[in-house]
Amino acid sequence: GGQPMAGYCALGLGEVDLVAILDLMAGRKLDGMMMVELDSGGQMPYTPREAAKMAHDWLIGHGVPMKA
Repeated sequence: GGQPMAGYCALGLGEVDLVAILDLMAGRKLDGMMMVELDSGGQMPYTPREAAKMAHDWLIGHGVPMKA
């Protein structure tokens, strides 16, 4: 994400292999939730709502169930 996003980026756009992490978690019983956070350096190229939608869409697209 560079300086505008304090070195972070939206879910699925970075260098971390999130698909591999989800694969490691597959089939495990967890009584918790997954939390997604995106820090801002103050000049993000999109709004917090857009960042949340990007994360939501990426998770749904990779088979992570969501509760309303």
